[in-house]
Amino acid sequence: MKTYQIAMVNKKTSLPKGLWNNLTGLTLVWLLLSLMMVGTVSLFHLNDYITHPQFNHFEHLTYFYQQGLADKLNEAMYYLYFIVDTLWPLVLVRMLYLLVKGKNVRISAKWMQIYEVLLATALLFDYLENTIYIFQLQFAEPLKWIYFSKLSLYGIVLVVALAVAYDRHFKENAALFFKFLKASSISILGLMVIVLLLTQMPQGSSLVIDLLSNPINLFFTLYVLTLISLIFSHHPSTLLFLHKSREERSQGHWKMAGGFLRHGIVYFEKEKKLEEGDTSTQQPELDEYAKPLRYFLGSLIYFAFLYILLFTYEKYIWEGFRYDLLIAVLFIAQLLLFSILRKRTTSKGEITEQRRRIWDVEAIYLWGYFLTVVALFGSVVASLLYGWELVTFLLVLSFLILRSFIEMSGRLMKRDKDRTYGGVLATMSNLESLERRLLQNKDSAGNFVPRKQTYIKWTGFTALLVLIAAHHPPMAENLNPILVLMLYLHIFYGILTILVKSYLYFNQEDIRSEENRKSNFKWGFKLIKNIFRFAPVVVILLIAARSIPVENLNLLSEREFHSESSMPVDTFIQNHLSKDLKPADSVNTRVYISSFGGGLRATVWNLLLMEKMHQSDSAFLEKIVAVSGVSGGALGQAFYFAIQKEDPQNSPRIISEIGKGNFLTTDLVYLLGADAIRKSKWGFPNRSGIAMQNYWRKISGGPGFCIDPTPFQTYWKKGFDQMGYYPALITNATNINRRYGIASSLYADENLFYRIFPYSTNLLLNANEKSLSFFDGVSTTERFPIFSATAFVNDGGHFVDGGYFENSGILSLMNLRKYINSRDTSTNYQDKLIVIDNDMGGFINRFIRDTEESFSHKIHLKFDGISGLGAVMKGAMSNFELPAYLAEYYSEEHDPELDTEMVYLPYRLRYSDITGFWGANPKDTAAIQFILERIENNNQRIDSAIHKFLQEQNAEHMTDRQRRWKFAYPSLSRLLSEASYRYFRAMMYHEEVEEFLDNFPK
Repeated sequence: MKTYQIAMVNKKTSLPKGLWNNLTGLTLVWLLLSLMMVGTVSLFHLNDYITHPQFNHFEHLTYFYQQGLADKLNEAMYYLYFIVDTLWPLVLVRMLYLLVKGKNVRISAKWMQIYEVLLATALLFDYLENTIYIFQLQFAEPLKWIYFSKLSLYGIVLVVALAVAYDRHFKENAALFFKFLKASSISILGLMVIVLLLTQMPQGSSLVIDLLSNPINLFFTLYVLTLISLIFSHHPSTLLFLHKSREERSQGHWKMAGGFLRHGIVYFEKEKKLEEGDTSTQQPELDEYAKPLRYFLGSLIYFAFLYILLFTYEKYIWEGFRYDLLIAVLFIAQLLLFSILRKRTTSKGEITEQRRRIWDVEAIYLWGYFLTVVALFGSVVASLLYGWELVTFLLVLSFLILRSFIEMSGRLMKRDKDRTYGGVLATMSNLESLERRLLQNKDSAGNFVPRKQTYIKWTGFTALLVLIAAHHPPMAENLNPILVLMLYLHIFYGILTILVKSYLYFNQEDIRSEENRKSNFKWGFKLIKNIFRFAPVVVILLIAARSIPVENLNLLSEREFHSESSMPVDTFIQNHLSKDLKPADSVNTRVYISSFGGGLRATVWNLLLMEKMHQSDSAFLEKIVAVSGVSGGALGQAFYFAIQKEDPQNSPRIISEIGKGNFLTTDLVYLLGADAIRKSKWGFPNRSGIAMQNYWRKISGGPGFCIDPTPFQTYWKKGFDQMGYYPALITNATNINRRYGIASSLYADENLFYRIFPYSTNLLLNANEKSLSFFDGVSTTERFPIFSATAFVNDGGHFVDGGYFENSGILSLMNLRKYINSRDTSTNYQDKLIVIDNDMGGFINRFIRDTEESFSHKIHLKFDGISGLGAVMKGAMSNFELPAYLAEYYSEEHDPELDTEMVYLPYRLRYSDITGFWGANPKDTAAIQFILERIENNNQRIDSAIHKFLQEQNAEHMTDRQRRWKFAYPSLSRLLSEASYRYFRAMMYHEEVEEFLDNFPK
């Protein structure tokens, strides 16, 4: 087995000069070719099924040739891709060969020959695959095996190359590298959390669009990114100290700074003899090894946001843009630059003379600094003028790319103080020098001054003050949640570092001596000195404390309630439903409306639909018997009632303010702030109560701190009397014992309530004849765990979001209908159920059902594999099945006396949306083509609705690409961008929505 081992030798292997034998030069060529491939692949995009010139669904190869090359642009990109792909693998194979054959590395001749054969064979299979595609050969089965053989061979040669790279660059310092990884684990985790929150959470893209539409938030977010980059690269140096040996720790002392600005800052000061270059004591090796890696880690925060930005771009603007490949290319370019700078600079960051002769590295760096400043302020100006638009996107993209390279190279490279510049470079030199002086840790005399730590300290205090101020809802509404997340990350990371530094400071031998102990806080000294010993106990105690039941936790205030001030359900039936509105020989239509949940998206969709119906027919409310909603849908129905009661003349303006409002930042601020500490509702409302204040402020036009305290049923009765009529209103919550909670505007005593709504809990009435206010009662329906606080109701228990039980409101609505029909014996009426759905899943379900009904034969599916954990998560997170069943059950087929109509929020669809909903792919080419045709038809109807809206606004001159920027379909969130609100308004002109409005009972 020795022949498998890679041996290091002192003799350098000499290779002929030239690009073909220059690994760095070949890497640059390979990166350029990779960028060309990213461009060709992105431009080739035909649909969400045919996205790449190398079509790996081999069973549909004929269809690929027919459809993929039908368009002239696709055909050009197709052949250009394979021209580039002729050079790309050749350069890659040569790079791998040079890496394994390179200097200081030797493999036995036998194994090197085998490696060369593997490289040649992988290249041969790559060219065979390209040949089949170029000449459009019908070799589906051979192509399949060629493709997998190619991947397998490339995998083998890459593993060997990585083994060589490890042996060459990491093996000698593997222990140091893994220590660095441990010390950097929190920074890496922070990066992962940011990326996952803003790409995998539905609302992430909406936050990005809103951020780029707000110049002030954009500026401060980009600034905070530079701060987080500094923190990510600096704080691991403290955690590295925990991994040092006793000898390495003795090379200096932890000190605590004094003075106003630096008071309490703990920092490590090396011994003077080490600073002066005395070699009698070995300098800690770990610090020198980790220093450039820390700088590289700090630059990765920009790559995280680069990925998030490009993810949003592909999602809304350029479907099929290969942002993942672009990020990979840019990341490899960053690694290459890092490698070059490490080779061309000394350990102190000075540029070698050899490097100066090749090109002026420092001048290039200053020009890059200049472009970064231009990109920063250009982004803010573009955001102010255009908002979420191409120019803003490109400038922010440029800032992130440039700053990531500048951040790393600026730390690795020491500026030459003797050099002078003129013009732009002089200004940039002074500006960059100011930044360096702000962050350097020495004064002009060479004394250590913790300036960097001081900067981090005071920015941390500023972040804390901003977050405290953001507990004031009007301020929170003006802060983008992404900025808030960055500020919290700064604070939490700082708290951890303070604890570590305090532990290290108080556990030094000189501090622990009896003389110094007297000069420190005795109790504080003992606590901090042993903080990590007590940490597990403290964590257990905190968990136990949070687990102790608190009687008033999230308790909703109740008001005095008298049943005389409400409308009994039987009175509503007898006085307002039993009378004939039409002659006896005609049929009246009684409308029942249910509204799916879905956050602010559902709220706005319901508000706009109700407003549109009102504009079409001022008496439309008289046709509706009752409305029932869940979560955001219930809020939309309840708020529309409140708007009509409080300020009907300004209804469009109020709906617009709600649709463009930011209700998410308050949730985040309170979730990680006041609500993480508070144990009782008394004194201050929790985040769900604050959300109701925010809504009430927009509805009432007042300050919003004191919501109308009128009990739910009394408030509704006043609105009913004021307007002459209003449909019964039902909101639905979920009791943690899995019953569903009902807040009904119609009064019923305990026995009657359970007859109408079996297996439920009355949210509004307890034994003390008290009741929740209207807005407290409504708030119980939208209590999504973690993001919202649970609701505690006396004699009712704890409640969470209504969607956990049934996410449409149909169940409670049909129970009420059943009781009404049992009490009203008139026969000249027809019931109609209108279900308002805002979820993409519901829209896709309808799309699939209609597609299957229209297709000439059954669509056969090939199901994808899924892990056990994936199956559990997908099943646990889904709340679509029960409302879908109820919507299907309460149809004319099962209930002849009920006519059911679904009103969907239309969505632009992709093929992957359909297969993702199925969890499977169609087997037949004809089925795939039919689905793609229907997707195209669906998306054309979306574009048609947008065009009608633009005609109404006299802006129909927009191109298709411009419309993509101006209209972004909404996600499940409590913050919708202006582009999403504009999309809602445009969908009022969708042919299906217009048809619904035209057919609404007159």
